[in-house]
Amino acid sequence: MKQYIAVLLLLIISFIIFYRQKVEIIYFYSKDCIVSNQTDSIIEDIERNFNRNVNVIYVDGFNPEGERQKKMVDLYNINSVPVIIIDGSVFKGEFTYESLKSSICERFVFKPSACFK
Repeated sequence: MKQYIAVLLLLIISFIIFYRQKVEIIYFYSKDCIVSNQTDSIIEDIERNFNRNVNVIYVDGFNPEGERQKKMVDLYNINSVPVIIIDGSVFKGEFTYESLKSSICERFVFKPSACFK
């Protein structure tokens, strides 16, 4: 009986972890880049529509603030902008709302409502 309770608790904990899953997006941009300026609104729409389900980190690719952002620039070898990292992987699709949304939604076990809009 104790084994069944332990398995049940493990399943419940796993469900809670997956259900509260967040996707991390690192957005490397530059205020002086025309393409970044166009991409900004797409990232803002993603952040607004996915609300608590995404964590967007904005990093100026050419002028990172603080040691943490400098390490991110080095880690991803940023030498041009815009660059979008989704859960540690460089996004290689078109910088459109639909393509970003699709890539984000693929990462969820339980899809948030933004995936169905």
